Amino acid sequence: MFGLDPACFSGDVAQLNCLPSTVLAVANAFLIFSGTTALFIIAWSGIRMITAGADAKQIDTLKKAITFAIVGLIIVLASFSIVNLIGYATQTSDCVTNLDALNTGCPDS
Repeated sequence: MFGLDPACFSGDVAQLNCLPSTVLAVANAFLIFSGTTALFIIAWSGIRMITAGADAKQIDTLKKAITFAIVGLIIVLASFSIVNLIGYATQTSDCVTNLDALNTGCPDS
Protein backbone atom coordinates (compact mmCIF):
# COMPACT_ATOMS: atom_id res chain seq x y z
CA MET A 1 0.00 0.00 0.00
CA PHE A 2 2.76 2.45 0.88
CA GLY A 3 5.23 1.26 -1.74
CA LEU A 4 6.88 3.44 -4.35
CA ASP A 5 4.56 4.29 -7.19
CA PRO A 6 5.94 3.38 -10.64
CA ALA A 7 4.18 6.46 -12.10
CA CYS A 8 6.56 8.63 -10.08
CA PHE A 9 9.57 7.41 -12.02
CA SER A 10 10.84 8.16 -15.48
CA GLY A 11 13.24 5.31 -16.13
CA ASP A 12 15.32 5.09 -12.95
CA VAL A 13 14.89 8.75 -11.95
CA ALA A 14 12.17 9.97 -9.58
CA GLN A 15 10.10 12.87 -10.85
CA LEU A 16 9.96 16.08 -8.87
CA ASN A 17 6.16 16.36 -8.98
CA CYS A 18 5.95 13.40 -6.55
CA LEU A 19 7.94 15.18 -3.83
CA PRO A 20 4.99 16.92 -2.09
CA SER A 21 2.90 13.77 -1.82
CA THR A 22 5.90 11.75 -0.63
CA VAL A 23 6.78 14.31 2.05
CA LEU A 24 3.16 14.49 3.19
CA ALA A 25 2.87 10.69 3.40
CA VAL A 26 6.06 10.43 5.48
CA ALA A 27 4.98 13.33 7.73
CA ASN A 28 1.56 11.77 8.30
CA ALA A 29 3.11 8.40 9.15
CA PHE A 30 5.38 10.12 11.70
CA LEU A 31 2.48 12.09 13.16
CA ILE A 32 0.31 8.99 13.51
CA PHE A 33 3.15 7.15 15.26
CA SER A 34 3.80 10.12 17.58
CA GLY A 35 0.13 10.52 18.47
CA THR A 36 -0.26 6.83 19.18
CA THR A 37 2.82 6.89 21.40
CA ALA A 38 1.52 9.90 23.35
CA LEU A 39 -1.85 8.23 23.94
CA PHE A 40 -0.10 5.06 25.08
CA ILE A 41 2.03 7.05 27.55
CA ILE A 42 -1.08 8.79 28.92
CA ALA A 43 -2.91 5.49 29.40
CA TRP A 44 0.10 3.71 30.90
CA SER A 45 0.84 6.56 33.30
CA GLY A 46 -2.81 6.68 34.34
CA ILE A 47 -2.83 2.98 35.12
CA ARG A 48 0.42 3.28 37.07
CA MET A 49 -0.97 6.28 38.95
CA ILE A 50 -4.00 4.26 40.04
CA THR A 51 -1.76 1.45 41.29
CA ALA A 52 0.81 3.79 42.90
CA GLY A 53 -1.13 4.03 46.12
CA ALA A 54 0.11 6.73 48.49
CA ASP A 55 3.64 7.08 47.07
CA ALA A 56 3.75 10.86 46.54
CA LYS A 57 7.06 10.83 44.65
CA GLN A 58 5.82 8.28 42.11
CA ILE A 59 2.54 10.14 41.67
CA ASP A 60 4.41 13.40 40.97
CA THR A 61 6.59 11.63 38.41
CA LEU A 62 3.53 10.16 36.70
CA LYS A 63 1.75 13.55 36.71
CA LYS A 64 4.76 15.01 34.88
CA ALA A 65 4.70 12.14 32.39
CA ILE A 66 1.00 12.73 31.67
CA THR A 67 1.57 16.48 31.36
CA PHE A 68 4.43 15.99 28.90
CA ALA A 69 2.40 13.46 26.90
CA ILE A 70 -0.54 15.87 26.66
CA VAL A 71 1.75 18.70 25.56
CA GLY A 72 3.28 16.34 23.00
CA LEU A 73 -0.17 15.32 21.78
CA ILE A 74 -1.14 18.98 21.35
CA ILE A 75 2.04 19.56 19.33
CA VAL A 76 1.30 16.48 17.20
CA LEU A 77 -2.27 17.63 16.51
CA ALA A 78 -1.07 21.13 15.62
CA SER A 79 1.57 19.77 13.25
CA PHE A 80 -0.98 17.38 11.72
CA SER A 81 -3.16 20.41 10.99
CA ILE A 82 -0.21 22.25 9.47
CA VAL A 83 0.68 19.26 7.27
CA ASN A 84 -2.91 19.02 6.04
CA LEU A 85 -2.95 22.77 5.38
CA ILE A 86 0.23 22.42 3.31
CA GLY A 87 -1.33 19.46 1.50
CA TYR A 88 -4.39 21.55 0.70
CA ALA A 89 -2.27 24.50 -0.44
CA THR A 90 -0.12 22.35 -2.75
CA GLN A 91 -3.18 20.45 -4.01
CA THR A 92 -1.84 17.10 -2.79
CA SER A 93 -4.40 16.73 -0.01
CA ASP A 94 -5.94 13.74 -1.78
CA CYS A 95 -2.73 11.81 -1.10
CA VAL A 96 -2.96 12.85 2.54
CA THR A 97 -6.57 11.94 3.24
CA ASN A 98 -7.21 9.11 0.76
CA LEU A 99 -4.90 6.14 1.19
CA ASP A 100 -6.16 4.57 -2.05
CA ALA A 101 -4.82 7.61 -3.93
CA LEU A 102 -1.29 6.53 -3.01
CA ASN A 103 -1.68 3.55 -5.34
CA THR A 104 -3.14 5.51 -8.25
CA GLY A 105 -0.12 7.73 -8.85
CA CYS A 106 1.04 11.24 -8.13
CA PRO A 107 -1.38 14.09 -8.67
CA ASP A 108 -0.88 16.40 -11.61
CA SER A 109 0.65 19.68 -10.49
